[in-house]
Amino acid sequence: MLIEATSILVGGKLGLGTKTPDAMVHVYEDNVKVDYTAGITIEQDGAGDAVLHFLLTGGEGYNIGIDNSANDLFIISSNNNPDNSLSYPLLTLDDVGNMYLNTVGSAGGGKISTYAKNSADQIETIFDATLNRGGGNGGVGLGLRYLFRLENGAGAPHDAGKFEVVWTDPADTDEDSSFGISVMKAGSFVEAFQVNSTAIDVDSAMRIGDGGASDYAEIKADGEIHLHGAARVKRQIRIANADLGKGTSAPTQGIIGNYTLWNYGINDDSVFTFYLPNDWAVGTDVVINIDWAINEAYTANSGEVKWEAAWSAAPHDGSEALDAPSDSGSLDTGDIDIPATAKTLTTNGLTISGASLTAGDQVGVTLKRMALTDGSNPAAEPGVVDLNIEYTADKLGEAA
Repeated sequence: MLIEATSILVGGKLGLGTKTPDAMVHVYEDNVKVDYTAGITIEQDGAGDAVLHFLLTGGEGYNIGIDNSANDLFIISSNNNPDNSLSYPLLTLDDVGNMYLNTVGSAGGGKISTYAKNSADQIETIFDATLNRGGGNGGVGLGLRYLFRLENGAGAPHDAGKFEVVWTDPADTDEDSSFGISVMKAGSFVEAFQVNSTAIDVDSAMRIGDGGASDYAEIKADGEIHLHGAARVKRQIRIANADLGKGTSAPTQGIIGNYTLWNYGINDDSVFTFYLPNDWAVGTDVVINIDWAINEAYTANSGEVKWEAAWSAAPHDGSEALDAPSDSGSLDTGDIDIPATAKTLTTNGLTISGASLTAGDQVGVTLKRMALTDGSNPAAEPGVVDLNIEYTADKLGEAA
């Protein structure tokens, strides 16, 4: 039988536009058509659906077509449904680009799965995203949930993690939501991270920085906040001049503007102590900063001072006498010029090596104005406004 260029051959093949069909149905075109007039058209003029069916004999089958009873949506369905129709879709598309899974329109729920395999180590990865939708305010499980599943080389699946955006309270008409990340621990999902309108909740420890490799801050569930690697902060312990105790030869009190000072003559000294906190980074240096001023301006070859700090560190375990400590030393600034402008504040620091200290030490210091090594003394006496002890901390908080 031959109708123009259409033929039915003995082999049972139907050729449309060709006399030599390769497949059971072969459509051949040689034109410039780019619209619906090209290719094959399945048209439905009645109440039924426009459908194309794929079937394995005695096995699985799939339908693809337009559901006339569901707002003319384009649907892919399986024959694994009660009436083998488009009414139980796997995937639905509408005419404005929306895609729905396992549902017609916006009701119901669905799942997206993708699969990948690394042939080098036979690790198989499945990404499984599940969308749960409720029926409006108060709908149970309303939200978006993504599940990550790993398969080993033997094909055994293992749920590894998930993140989800869900309503904080399904019955809340304000529709407050939260975002959470869960990980698998001992065979069960544990919520490791959650963000809602009032807080960020983290189970166990949270690390901020370079991903926990070397330089980062770690916040633990028991209240500890530790700094690792190069992550450090500076801390100060203030010693007001009123806290300076009388030494062998006491300085005299002075006032400049709104500031009180202790004015030091040669060999005048004061004593004070400070506790080295447990947040001190072990082995780092501690600096004694002396804030001082003098009612005199520097002139060429005239006006120098020299500060000394003799120190000792004693533990609180009853093992060392305060006047015979195992760790002690003496530091001085050397001869330093007084400021070029009278009555201005200046600071000089004396550094105690961290190798000689232990967290929890009680450090005693005698601050003294020394005779110059060389040069000339100013006519006025330098006065200490206050001191601050600067140290490096690697902890911002410790568990009680």
